[in-house]
Amino acid sequence: LAYLISMIYAIQFLRKRDLKYDILASNSAYLGTIFTILATVTGMIWAKFNWGAFWNWDPRQTSIFILLMIYFAYFVLRASIDNKELKARLSSVYSIIAFVTVPFLVFVLPRIVSGLHPGSANDNTSGPILSGGSDQLNLNKQIVFSLALASFTLLFFWILNILNRFKLLREKYD
Repeated sequence: LAYLISMIYAIQFLRKRDLKYDILASNSAYLGTIFTILATVTGMIWAKFNWGAFWNWDPRQTSIFILLMIYFAYFVLRASIDNKELKARLSSVYSIIAFVTVPFLVFVLPRIVSGLHPGSANDNTSGPILSGGSDQLNLNKQIVFSLALASFTLLFFWILNILNRFKLLREKYD
């Protein structure tokens, strides 16, 4: 979601050439990267207790690692350019190209390669969230998952709103 929003703001910047959209795109990518790191770290802790090691080179772990490297490169690009207009243009193009990888790395690759996560190629299910079969989450787990998803989505938008307002005010008074 964060990377999609970043791409949308990047497109807006390229269409309107307003630096406000570059700030919004960068903030969304930044916050998305923070959330991705948190998901990776908590997933590694879960993996240690369920699979015996923090890192198992599972396709989902590996694809998220690649995604993080793609977005770390985005921030390296931004940090290496001083000219605001050039930085905004190049990082907007990069954000659009980077987002093209997100559906493949998050949804496709982990399902076509054998792995430890449910829904991978060697698993006969689509995973407990998507499945309608016997491996489907029970109602209590579905409720907890749905509430957690909604809560983290609201948390993302709340933090993004604060971050956007702060950065836009800072830009206005710099």
